[in-house]
Amino acid sequence: MFRADAIANFERWLHQQSAADDGGQRQFLWSKIELRPVEDDDGEAMGYGIFAREDIRLNETAIKVPERMMITAGRVADIGEYAEMMERVPLDPCEVLALFFCFERVHFDYFCDQSTPRGPFSVQWHLDIPPGFARFMKMRGKRRKKSADDAEICWRPYLGILPLRFGTPLFRHYLRDPFGDIRLRRLAAKLPQEAKNKLLDQLAELRKLERKLFTLLYASKFDQKTNYLSKTFERDDEMQFVDKVPKESVEFWREMCCWAWHVVNTRCIFVPNLPFHPLVDRSHFAEGDGAQHPRGETKGRKKCRRRMGRTKDDAGGGTQTAGNGDKLEQLDREGDQDEDYGGSLAIIPLVDMLNHSTDAQCVAMFDHKHSRHYLVRADQHFVPAGRQLFVCYGAHDNARLWVEYGFTIKNESNPFNRVPLPRGHGKRVSEKRREVLRKANLSCTIYATDEKPSFSLRKSCAILLLQRDKLQNWSQHIFGDNNCEDDDDENDGQQSADGSETQLLASILGHLQNALEGRMANCVDAEGENGANWHIGEEEEEEKGHEEEAEMVASLWEEQVEIVRGMARHLTRILGGGSKSGGTDQSKSD
Repeated sequence: MFRADAIANFERWLHQQSAADDGGQRQFLWSKIELRPVEDDDGEAMGYGIFAREDIRLNETAIKVPERMMITAGRVADIGEYAEMMERVPLDPCEVLALFFCFERVHFDYFCDQSTPRGPFSVQWHLDIPPGFARFMKMRGKRRKKSADDAEICWRPYLGILPLRFGTPLFRHYLRDPFGDIRLRRLAAKLPQEAKNKLLDQLAELRKLERKLFTLLYASKFDQKTNYLSKTFERDDEMQFVDKVPKESVEFWREMCCWAWHVVNTRCIFVPNLPFHPLVDRSHFAEGDGAQHPRGETKGRKKCRRRMGRTKDDAGGGTQTAGNGDKLEQLDREGDQDEDYGGSLAIIPLVDMLNHSTDAQCVAMFDHKHSRHYLVRADQHFVPAGRQLFVCYGAHDNARLWVEYGFTIKNESNPFNRVPLPRGHGKRVSEKRREVLRKANLSCTIYATDEKPSFSLRKSCAILLLQRDKLQNWSQHIFGDNNCEDDDDENDGQQSADGSETQLLASILGHLQNALEGRMANCVDAEGENGANWHIGEEEEEEKGHEEEAEMVASLWEEQVEIVRGMARHLTRILGGGSKSGGTDQSKSD
């Protein structure tokens, strides 16, 4: 949690940045906002948020941060100590930023004088100094003697406010077993599929960063022929030299690595139109020659973290109504596309303290054409004095929010909670019909706010019901003028005279509900069975953490089950009670 003196130092630093401006295009604006502590519904401290010091009008800019204050991979690569490391080991933008926070924290916390209201003090370093970090410190010392430009030193007040702990499942479990992932894989197996995949991807990403960090720190000491470019470092046996490193040092640097990765993962922001630095590795972000798409996307780019500025209002209004599932679905797709371009990641002090809400009043964007500032603007409605400013991190359901950031939106108020249906809806269909479903590319998802089946869901059912001899011209039959009724028609979701689509969907949802309820029961039971082994000999606080985690897993499944139940009840009303949840299967195998 933030210390009061750290926040005070950070605010003084912000004032210094304002004073350093020339009053022109480089101006830093934050006079209309202030930092305040925030609490959850139970009154527990949750850190800080940004609040309006005075009324902020609609479309008024509340925060304006010049590009010079943004921490990017390109800016880090221009610092000699990091450029030397990037020439030895390829690092993508996320890894560059994580390495920066890892090394800067160790440098500031253990090799610089500390100051508190009670006076200065120093921290005694008692571990071995890895060759790679010793080289880093030596290069920094030489550069300081030659130049008065200590650009990286200015970030120290900002590093002082970064949280030391995170509420994500990855942070909670990663460091418990040396180079082990048993607990995380157990937990992942209990999560809904999308959250499971995300957690396992995070695990792989962090382990890869860890291998690169230890290679930079120690490999040259034990392997004079180390050449990272000739290795993939995807297996543990490729870091056997770590066995020769003292256990205390391994634990320390693993903790720093995990912390730095979380800083980047939870705080970095997607910023379009930031050029790649030649030292930044592009191999994970592009295919072939890294050709750019017209809008600036780079094919193959792995997902970045926060796409600020989208809210549920972008889906057609602040209140979700019938048919908004299609709009939320499109918003979700567009969010993935937006997260897919370029290596344009930045950590922006102050802006990264904006908290998330699906009903956010503000949007955040980079003005790359004119001022080269990152702007936070009141976009949805004005913000009265004393009210907290929010942005939307993306179309994330509670499972995604918990895995990515360590929190959820309680009280069933997250409009992005959803249940994805597999292509074919779990039915046995011919390969030809599956090919039609692939071409149609209808992402069938049921959202918590849906009051009736979405257009995509209905059309997928229509494909499943389409006669074989019509599959050749499926598009004409499915999307023809006579088959594209308006969302607000009087049928309220019943698209054919005999209600065959509705009956099929009711049957599908019945099977899906049974499957989800069974999965939920198994996962909750597994939590109870495995829990005792997880905290044997651990403290009471750890036992409480396990109980909260078990409750979280159960709630994520319950949210999905309730979404399906709600839609099933709606379909039952349409059918007049003629088709009960879990009723007769109207789909025939091809």
